[in-house]
Amino acid sequence: MTQAEPTILNSTTASRRCDEEEISPQCLEGQVMKQQEAWTVMPHLFDIWDVNESGGLDKNELLAGIAQFCDVAGLDFDSRRVVSIFGEVDANGDCVLDRREFSVFISRFADSIDVPLDDFAFVVAEQL
Repeated sequence: MTQAEPTILNSTTASRRCDEEEISPQCLEGQVMKQQEAWTVMPHLFDIWDVNESGGLDKNELLAGIAQFCDVAGLDFDSRRVVSIFGEVDANGDCVLDRREFSVFISRFADSIDVPLDDFAFVVAEQL
């Protein structure tokens, strides 16, 4: 499955929207603030994707959440990649990711699609 070019908006691309010719300090500061706000919503992502409120994410919940992320980000969804990383980070083998395992999953998933974690957080914040 080929991967489409990411349409992820981050502080660099967002700051270009402020002024194509020159980036003002105020505009850049505003974009940095938006990125910081994006990171504040990341802990909520676990709760949102935990549809059955079990306190852990099973494969189906994670697949649904990542599919939504890929749709918003303009990326091809590859369920095999998600399942593979899920298996790598499920440290205790219970087929459910706790919050720590989820944070490792997010890091590895972002790395596997060549998206910086900051950009991943920015897209997540936009969809919440």
